[in-house]
Amino acid sequence: MRYCGWFGLFLGILWGNLLFSQEIAPEKVRQAIDGGVAFLKAQQQRGGNWSEEEVHIGGVSALCTLAMLQCGVPLDDPQMEKALAFLRKIDPTSGPVESTYVTSLQTMVFCLADPKQDAGRIRRNVHWLQRTQKTKGPKTGSWGYPYGFGDPSNAQFALLALYEANRLGLEIDPEIWKSAGQFWKNTQNIDGSWAYNFLPPELGRQAPGSGSMTCAGIVSLIISAEKAQLADAAIRGETFLPCQRSENDIFRRISHGKRWMTGHFSVSRNPGDKEWLFYYLYGLERMGRMTEQRFIGDHDWFREGVAQLLASSRTEAVEDQILVSWKGKSSSEMQETIATSLALLFLSKGRFPLLMSKIEMGEEANDWNWHRHDVRNLARETEKRWNCFLTTQTISLEEATVEDLLQAPVLYLSGKNSPLPADPQKRVEQAAKLRDYLDRGGFLIAEAVCPGGTFDRGFRQLFRIMFPEKEYTLRPLPMEHPVWRAETRIPAEGLRPIWALDYGCRTCLVFLPSEKNPEPSLSCLWELAEEARPSADHPDSVKKRIRAGIDLGINILAYATNRELKFKEENFQTSEEPVEEPSGLQRGKLAAANLRHGGGCEVAPLALRNLLRQACETLQLPNGFHEEMLNITSPRLFQYPVVFLQGRDAFRFTPREREQLRLYLQRGGLIFANAICASPTFDKALRQELATILPDHSLTALPSDEPLLTPHYGGFDLTKLSARNIENGRKPGVQLEGIRVEGRWGVIYSPLDISCALEQHRAMDCRGYTPEDAAKIGLNILLYAFQ
Repeated sequence: MRYCGWFGLFLGILWGNLLFSQEIAPEKVRQAIDGGVAFLKAQQQRGGNWSEEEVHIGGVSALCTLAMLQCGVPLDDPQMEKALAFLRKIDPTSGPVESTYVTSLQTMVFCLADPKQDAGRIRRNVHWLQRTQKTKGPKTGSWGYPYGFGDPSNAQFALLALYEANRLGLEIDPEIWKSAGQFWKNTQNIDGSWAYNFLPPELGRQAPGSGSMTCAGIVSLIISAEKAQLADAAIRGETFLPCQRSENDIFRRISHGKRWMTGHFSVSRNPGDKEWLFYYLYGLERMGRMTEQRFIGDHDWFREGVAQLLASSRTEAVEDQILVSWKGKSSSEMQETIATSLALLFLSKGRFPLLMSKIEMGEEANDWNWHRHDVRNLARETEKRWNCFLTTQTISLEEATVEDLLQAPVLYLSGKNSPLPADPQKRVEQAAKLRDYLDRGGFLIAEAVCPGGTFDRGFRQLFRIMFPEKEYTLRPLPMEHPVWRAETRIPAEGLRPIWALDYGCRTCLVFLPSEKNPEPSLSCLWELAEEARPSADHPDSVKKRIRAGIDLGINILAYATNRELKFKEENFQTSEEPVEEPSGLQRGKLAAANLRHGGGCEVAPLALRNLLRQACETLQLPNGFHEEMLNITSPRLFQYPVVFLQGRDAFRFTPREREQLRLYLQRGGLIFANAICASPTFDKALRQELATILPDHSLTALPSDEPLLTPHYGGFDLTKLSARNIENGRKPGVQLEGIRVEGRWGVIYSPLDISCALEQHRAMDCRGYTPEDAAKIGLNILLYAFQ
């Protein structure tokens, strides 16, 4: 066997360097957050407070506490307990400390920390904020200092506080939202921006806008529109009316403000203002998240903002801690606790995991977006169930790369008419992107959202372009599928026709047609999520149908993601993928073969390829990799130090195949095998075949002190990994068995799934490892094989 080239290649690898080549390492973001929290804790005073501004007693302490909560500091942390105890002593709605800023920040803290314990304080603050909204003069609808005029900064904080309280279920007078929306409409500049100083129209001129106030204006109008119930669907009696989208003044103004931000975008300064950079970044994060944009113009706002904050941070080592802080130029931001808190709010909230992206596709403008709040509403309902923060985005399929698409584990494609572009070449290109996305572990939801259109026919055409192979067809989703019961069992009235594609290891696509479907689309029901609240004036039967639609949506998301989501900075990796050769084994490439047999060897066609790709990236191998599907009797078998054996069904080797594998093992080769989704039929067949090939040997569990399970060969520590089991939760310890041949491991076998995990599938009904753990196991086995 010709191992000399491979052995020399691996001797030259620096085993300690197992990080991807990155422009922004994800751990740098987490270190900055941890260091910022450490700085705030170091600045906290004995009473649980921070150094305050005389005008707003409790405001700085509330801001620091809010930042620490968003960064994940638990409620039982001693310093968090002290901070909350201090804030509970303050009543910012009465006496000399009366303040819109403090009341608003305190309300946001209580809503995020322990809303049950602080329910009375939240209600007190909400009542005060509703009572102190300006009702007269040019600033009607705003908030301000208790005895002064209203201003957009106070107005922004008050609206954010009321918004968080309302999300907990507190009823807010509809006139509050309406009046606030009118204030922001009245104060928008002609160019789409907002300024802090609003000049009366009779002066004939406007104050120049700024980025911080424009972000505030856009978000405030979004909140006003949402709470004014400007939904794109309606209910009459027990009848649902989908696709009622209409362009109104609020949405036009939001679009106008977004255009101004596109033309003036920056993360190194507050556009239009020489000061308040960190206040602006705090607003920029909120604007980007609530408008569901990854890009503002050509700018990835979160990535660029992270780079700016990492570059401008101040780091100090104090005893055994690293303290990270920021300092601004304005009078308030000169106080490091304020600037650091605002920076932490950008980092912690901007990194919320991306749950799903809504695809912009098709010839007709906005046909993909009949219900503008559907995906965002579903994400909010999912947040409540999963007890975590999530975000969503919209993305143009034509402009996006596959890597862009892969930032979201789920894509949502909807419309009334065909999503296919008219240009045949664009059809092929966009179908190829979607196929590549699914090949790499993505999940697609496609839905016809309006009756009477051509979406159903167009999507079936798109599907056939994506999957020209005859074996891939859409089939009705069976009633035993986890989608119907993953988190909530869907009642009979919530059932609807769903077609699905089983591809590789699991379902990766669901299609919800309008044909033969008496129910409103899921998109319509998600759009109307607010109408299912207890106080909504609708029959119980209507609310049940809305809740069933939300439940089904969350079930689909749970199945697609298994609740395992990435923070945004985990997508910052930029290393280029090595290019694999289509055929022929070339010297200097990392190589392995997938053995062909009759037990489902192609069920996970990308598993080995993904493992080799990830190994090349992790080990920084410049020559790429080679993999092929190989007949066991091929003479090329002996060119591979390691071969991959996967399957899901029963199989039998021929006598010639058995003899070839026996010779391969005797010459030092390694068989790396796994049962896809822990298939018992494949497991039984493999054990029988190995007993025939090696009658004097048997599979035994790898001992806990086996060097292969440790970083001994340059890989990972596998001793602390655990396997996922849908019935019994997680089972500690890696479960690998093996057969030793001539003093070394000749067979390493996982009776639990590795292949589907390597394809990035996280199916709830597939017993095995997470994608990250499966890659670590595979890399350790590769490293052992080449020693």
